[in-house]
Parts: sequence; C-alpha cells; structure tokens
Amino acid sequence: MPLRLSDLGLWTLDLGLLLFSCSPSMGPTSSTDARDRVLVSGSIREDTVWERGKDYVVVGDVTVEQGATLTIQPDVRVLFKADTEDDYHGLIVRGKLIADGAPPSDSVSRPWTLDLGPWTLDSPGIQFAPVHLAAQRDFELREEPGSWKGVWFAPSADSSSVVRVVRIEYAQVGVKANRCAVRVEQVEVVHSKDVGILFNGSSWGEVLGCTVRENGTGLRFELVKGGEIRGCVVEDNRDKGIECKTSSPEIKDNLIQGNGWGMYCSYGASPAIRWNTLVDQKTGAMGQFRDCFSEITGNLIVQHTGDGIVIGQAGYAGYSAPRIGGNNLVSMSDGYAV
Repeated sequence: MPLRLSDLGLWTLDLGLLLFSCSPSMGPTSSTDARDRVLVSGSIREDTVWERGKDYVVVGDVTVEQGATLTIQPDVRVLFKADTEDDYHGLIVRGKLIADGAPPSDSVSRPWTLDLGPWTLDSPGIQFAPVHLAAQRDFELREEPGSWKGVWFAPSADSSSVVRVVRIEYAQVGVKANRCAVRVEQVEVVHSKDVGILFNGSSWGEVLGCTVRENGTGLRFELVKGGEIRGCVVEDNRDKGIECKTSSPEIKDNLIQGNGWGMYCSYGASPAIRWNTLVDQKTGAMGQFRDCFSEITGNLIVQHTGDGIVIGQAGYAGYSAPRIGGNNLVSMSDGYAV
C-alpha cells in the first residue's frame, strides 16, 4: 500500500508510483518508514526506471529529454521540495513518460452512486492504486494549491506517453499537455491552483475515468481538434468543471456536480456532449457562448439553483447554435431550464 504525501510531509504525485529519476551519483538512503529515498534533479537523457517501493525526492525540475523514456513503476512516491517560496518545480516531459500505477489485486473499487429521489445512478466503478505526486516543506506536506508546477508535456513529448492510476495534489496545473497528444486515465487530480487537467493546442486528448475535484477549473480543452472526456467524476471545482474553447472533443458518461459552471463552451467550440449527469452547479449546468455549435443530447441535468443550459453571447457579436435534444432537466427551482 503506497504512502500518501501526508505521510511524508512532501508534495507528491499519487500514481501508485513515485515519480522522479535520479542522477547516478546520488544513492538511496534509508527513510524512517524503511523505504529507500532517492534525490533526483536535472535532465534524464537515457531510458530510466523509477523502481517500485522507493521514494524519489525532487530538487529543482526534472526533465525527460527527447529520445529518453522515464518509466515509473507502481508503489512509487514522488516528492517535490518546496522549502522556500523560490522552490517551484515540476516534471517536464519532452520525451516519453510511462507513469502507470496499475492497480494491485487489493485495490479499492470506487463506484459512485447518486441518489436523486426517484433516480439512482451507478457508475461501473474506478480502480485506484495510486502513485502520488505532491510537495513538501520542511518535511511537512504543504497543503497549498500551486506549491509545485505539475506534470507538463512539451510539444515534443512522445504521443504514446501514458499517465494512469496516479494521484496529483496541490500543483499549479496537475497535468498539462501543450501541443501534444497524451492519454490520462484513472488519475485523481485535486487542489490544483489553476486547472486540474489542461490540453492546449493538441490534435487529440484523452481523459478517461479520472476524478478531478476542488481545483480552480477541473478540465480545460483549448484549441484541441478531437479527443474525449469519458467516465470521469468532476466535482467541486471553483470556476468550471469542464471548459471547452475552440475545441471539439466528445464529452460523455461523466458525473459533473457542485462546480461553478458544469460545462462552459466558447469561441467556436463544437463538442459532442452526450449522456452526462450534471447535478447542482452553482452558476449553471451548461454555458454556450461565442459561436458554439455543440451537440447536447441525452444528458440528465438536476439544478436546484442557477440555470440549466444557457445560450448567449456575453457581449460578443457572433452567435451560438447548439443542437439540443433528448435531455432531462429536473428540479429547476431557481432559474431557466434553457
């Protein structure tokens, strides 16, 4: 059972792995919990494995360079030092990252059940055996959003990179893919200062079976041509649950609840929004602004305050014309359904 960052007083990425490779000159030392601890920093220029059962303490950025692969095995902890305000570090991927905390046989099944009175909705369940990414200050967990950068994929990152079964806490942006395609699966991202998972300028992005909660914005696709957001729990994010700008992913089978906006689409976005459950967003369930042409079908929207589906321009000269059909809107006691 991997330890949590709170056990170490460090920021970590919870992958069921610990993330960060070390320089050959730095050997492991014994930690108080009998796990080997390895200090890591700088560039990874050849294929490197962070081994099961070890803690990797990151000093400065770690960069996976082009042509190199960093493989993070299950039961690894990655801890980012943040002892001073100048300590602001992350994992930068220019090559290939395989961070896969595949769940062991004793992993906990986490199906969600939502009781809506006459309705009870069940998800198929998500398995977690997380690797943990977070930060530390003076050997105490720094529970402050934005304490470290996050896992950032550069444009040169290998498109076969995988982030799966990982927990990421208190980053600036939990996972950021800039003009590259990455698969993010069964990842839990919490308490990010800005965005939990961000795809920007990519040809494709996949976010599957993730839990994204208590961030600034949960997920943001910006200038992304395709991809999907499927089977995720997106809850209690301060601003928006899912934001889609000039992008056209398929967004389906997600539970989205307790955010500012549930979904917010703008600037020519044309996603297919299908078969999602949206419950009690603070501002509105869905916003469609500035030349949006979304397809919104088969969704269940439950709002006790705020509005359901809002179509407007917010002062912009263009228009939005989403296709809306086959949705169920329930308990709209304090706002418009559409």
